[in-house]
Amino acid sequence: MPQLESDSQCTNLLSGYYVCVGVPGAKTTPRTTSTALKTSTKPTSTAPEPTQSGLAANCDKYYLVASGDSCDQIETKYGISASQFSKWNPSITPTTTSPKTTTTNSGNGINTPTPTQSGMATDCNRFDLVQTGDTCDAIATKFDIPIAKFYAWNPAVGSSCQTLLIGYYVCVDRLEYKPTTTTSSNGDGIATPTPYEPGMVTNCDKL
Repeated sequence: MPQLESDSQCTNLLSGYYVCVGVPGAKTTPRTTSTALKTSTKPTSTAPEPTQSGLAANCDKYYLVASGDSCDQIETKYGISASQFSKWNPSITPTTTSPKTTTTNSGNGINTPTPTQSGMATDCNRFDLVQTGDTCDAIATKFDIPIAKFYAWNPAVGSSCQTLLIGYYVCVDRLEYKPTTTTSSNGDGIATPTPYEPGMVTNCDKL
């Protein structure tokens, strides 16, 4: 299964996917480094699969990313700059600015923020923007949903969260979902139903 790789230059370099390392007429600068790529895979000029979205349409040289590879290593090996690499492979450096919202095609009237990963539940009515350091378990805990539900609503993150992408929105609630309501005691004799938003005052007596 593809695994999420990251370094200071890019946060969404996926092992098991091809990236573009050359386009016609691009200037390259051969460099030497003591840190070699951890793969012997040779580049190919034939358009391969799979690739991440947005890859340069005129790409004529591809490289299959292996677990442990970094953007710096790939750029050094093929003599290309960080700006060239990110331009030819925009998905490796997703934007962290607030995306615009669009209306889903499901007809439910819910505004769905973008970008989202493929296959996300179409009747989602609550979303979370994935940040650096987030995990699927942490997001599920934050919104008090079973981890199995999170994976079902966001299948593109993988069966073990291996392709959770930073800068993308994930679904954390659905119209059909009805969480089981339980009560907890905070020590003051008041029964507090759950789930509730993180940070709610502990002495609330009316919900």
